[in-house]
Amino acid sequence: MGLDTSFDCWHGSYSGFSEWRNGLAEIAGYRLESYEAEIGEGFTHMFKRIAGLPWEQYEEKNYLGKWDKYPNDPLLILMVHSDHEGELPVDRLLPLAKRLEGLLDGFSEKRLLERWKREATINFILGLLNAAKAGEPVEFF
Repeated sequence: MGLDTSFDCWHGSYSGFSEWRNGLAEIAGYRLESYEAEIGEGFTHMFKRIAGLPWEQYEEKNYLGKWDKYPNDPLLILMVHSDHEGELPVDRLLPLAKRLEGLLDGFSEKRLLERWKREATINFILGLLNAAKAGEPVEFF
C-alpha cells in the first residue's frame, strides 16, 4: 500500500514521497520543521514540513489541489498537497515541471541516498509533462 498517481508521476510509499518532497524543499532553500500528527487512534508520528508557511490558513481544498489564488512558487502546490487524494491542476503542471527541472542538480547522482530522489524527480517531471500534453490533471489515489 502506498501512494499512486495518474501518469506514473509517483508509485511508492507515503514515507518515500514525504522524504522526496522534503529533499526538494531543502534544495529549493526552504527550512524544514518537525511537527507531530495523529496517525491513528492513540498513535502519533513526527513529520517534517516547510517552516514559515501559513499552514493554519490553508484550507482542505488547497490540500486537494484547488486554489483561489496560486502561491508564487509552483513548488508549494506540491508541498502543500495531500499525499493520498486530490489532483494537481492542469494549468499548474508545466510551471511545476519547470520548477522541478531547476532543482534536479541539487540531488547528486554519485550519492546513493540522493540518486533515487533525482530519479523520482525526473519521473515526476515526465508524468507532469505527459498529463499536460493530454490536458488532464495528475490525480493522487
